[in-house]
This record gives sequence, structure tokens and C-alpha cells, in this order.
Amino acid sequence: MELNSIIHLAESKGLMASIGINLDSRVIAPVDVDLRCVLTWDTDLSDVELIITEPSGEKSNSFHNHSRFGGLLSRNFSRGYGPVEWMIKQAPPGDYSIDVRLYHTPDPIGTVCASVVVMSDFDRPSQSTLGHVSVLLDKTNDTAHVGVIHVAAAP
Repeated sequence: MELNSIIHLAESKGLMASIGINLDSRVIAPVDVDLRCVLTWDTDLSDVELIITEPSGEKSNSFHNHSRFGGLLSRNFSRGYGPVEWMIKQAPPGDYSIDVRLYHTPDPIGTVCASVVVMSDFDRPSQSTLGHVSVLLDKTNDTAHVGVIHVAAAP
């Protein structure tokens, strides 16, 4: 997503020719979305889950990664530091609740720091970061509430 966003920005400013990068056009396309949440964490070999509850009550998580309104959760990473991302192209109005859960960490007494960045209008001129929240997860199955994003109805 980030590479496509950078390419889109460079093209809009007429910079692609001067950069001199030759990329396969099949993988380049603007991926603009109303909402995007990105989860990363600081402990290798840990499995941290991003859970988004949409206004309908439907949850997107690693076991249900595509909602009926178009919410899409990326592949689940159980090694490394993420990222796991959720996005929705056209977000229906209402509240979107964001939680993270620690499924596994190799260190039974270690704490995992999970960070979530929430963006609106990703890859659009009006793009903004709505928040960046870090939470500590102390043991397997710890769940932390990150926040709620309200999407207003269109005027």
C-alpha cells in the first residue's frame, strides 16, 4: 500500500521519469480507502491480532478477514513484527471499534508493545492520521481496546 501511495504521489507531481524506476504496471494502482488501520509490534515470533468491529457489529479478525460491507484484513503474521492491516474502501457511517489481542509470544514473562496507526482517506489528497496508539500486552490472550473511530453520514 505504501509503495503504491508513494508512486501515486510521485506521478501526480510529475516525478516518476526523473526517479527512473521501472516497475511492473500490473502491481501499480492507487489504493485509496476511507479508513485504514495498521498494527505492528515489537517482539519477534509473536502473534498479535487486530480486531475491528464495524457499525453492523460484524468483526474482522484473522478468522474472518472480509466483511460484508467491504472491510478487508490482511494476511495474519505469526512471526516477525507485522504489519497487519485492515481497510475499507467505502466506510458505512457509524462507530468502528479497534482492539488488539496477543495470541502468542515466545517469552512467557515478556511484554509485547503493539502499535496501531489509524488513517482516514488513505492515498487521497485529504489523507490524515487520526491516531497512533501503543498498548502493552502482558500475557497470552491479553486484549486491549485501542479506540473507536466515528464515521459520520455523508451530508
